[in-house]
Amino acid sequence: MQHVRVARYKLTKGTPEEVAQLAQGGMLDQFKKHSGFIGYSVAKVDDGSIMSITVWKSHDDAEEAVALAADWVAANIADRITLEWNGVGDALFNANALGD
Repeated sequence: MQHVRVARYKLTKGTPEEVAQLAQGGMLDQFKKHSGFIGYSVAKVDDGSIMSITVWKSHDDAEEAVALAADWVAANIADRITLEWNGVGDALFNANALGD
């Protein structure tokens, strides 16, 4: 079973695309270094907010990603986004084009 961390952020400065680019160049590297990392996506929601979705091998890995993300955001883009909601859960299924 895989596990997910989902977070919703309110944009306070810049564009969702700019924040996603910063996350791809920084937070992704932090997640890749952490044990159990499987995948990471950032999505722009219709209201202009941002969703961050990570997939992990264990529930503990997903829980640890909460602090990892909070630390990275605080150090790098706290002036651009604020956390609105964060949750960790067990994936009931996860499909992708590669069939993994």
